[in-house]
Amino acid sequence: LGYRQVTLRQDSVLGNKGDMLRGHEFHYSSLEHENNMEHDQLNRKEIGQNEVKLIYNTEGRDGHEISLNGYQIDNTLGSYLHVHFESMAGGSAKAFVDACLSFALQLSEKKEGYII
Repeated sequence: LGYRQVTLRQDSVLGNKGDMLRGHEFHYSSLEHENNMEHDQLNRKEIGQNEVKLIYNTEGRDGHEISLNGYQIDNTLGSYLHVHFESMAGGSAKAFVDACLSFALQLSEKKEGYII
């Protein structure tokens, strides 16, 4: 628990690959079968579900990597990190709002009469 810095491993709703964000971890847990994630990905593809993406690496204040991870499926990101959006030059808040707008536009194309 405490202050954390994350580096995005790939593009996500929080920003682009390589972007660094800071935040605070308030809770923690662990995955019992994290090592089976590759097997789970194959199962998800077989039944037509989208893959779970590991979005970032995390470091504590001392610079050591810790196991707090962020996982994303489509536009949903799951994590215990409470992001401070102004911690990144250029702003991850803009990346997040852009991702929301893109999603809303996709919905508007699919649903007649949907208003943004």
